[in-house]
Amino acid sequence: MKPSSRPPRKPSRLSDSVHHQLNLYVLAASTAGAGMLTPAEPAAAKIVYTRTHQVIKLNGTYRLDLNHDGTADFVIHQWSFGSHSLLADAAFGNAVQGSGYAAALKSAAWIGASQNFVQGGFNGEKMVAVRYNTQLGTTHINGPWINVKNRYLGLKFQIHGKTHYGWARLTVRVQAGQRPVTITATLTGYAYETIPKKRLRAGQMGSWADTSVVSVIGPVLGTQQPASLGALALGANGVALWKRP
Repeated sequence: MKPSSRPPRKPSRLSDSVHHQLNLYVLAASTAGAGMLTPAEPAAAKIVYTRTHQVIKLNGTYRLDLNHDGTADFVIHQWSFGSHSLLADAAFGNAVQGSGYAAALKSAAWIGASQNFVQGGFNGEKMVAVRYNTQLGTTHINGPWINVKNRYLGLKFQIHGKTHYGWARLTVRVQAGQRPVTITATLTGYAYETIPKKRLRAGQMGSWADTSVVSVIGPVLGTQQPASLGALALGANGVALWKRP
């Protein structure tokens, strides 16, 4: 076979602009590939905060559903039968921070595994307790929630079997110059940490530590939740507290 008489082709030269476009393409492709090989960053913690305005007066009840799944996690209510109390009642597996009484936490107090939580009190953990002595005609008022503004309930509750922490903000007024003593509790907001077992501070809405921007829901007014298995375990009193109105 005769060798070709054609002169060898000279390599074509691409314009500078085409070279530039190719280089950009290669850089973008390599960056995308590296990104696919790099593990995703873990999701940042997030606090879900709900605005509300709920006034709880004599014989009043509010069913607190922290994560809005349709099930009450706590019941804040007043109980009057001989004595008179403001109580925070936890569903089965849940608890409130405190010792003896439900603690009235100040802003920025820690809520987490290292704190003490209580549960199982008759109709809930007492916030304010009023006792009348009919023989002596005296009245005794006890509890950390007497005439406080913007204090916090520390809350521990379950989501799909995992422990989460949260808080509820209340202002409580006690008028003792009359009988029966008048207690007015106003719930103005509540929040919880979406990461299981992660602690948070009372009143925290993303402004402390490494927690990301808060999600805000609300305002929520007049929300009612269905009964829970925890309420059924309390017997007739529990069913009355946790059932739909």
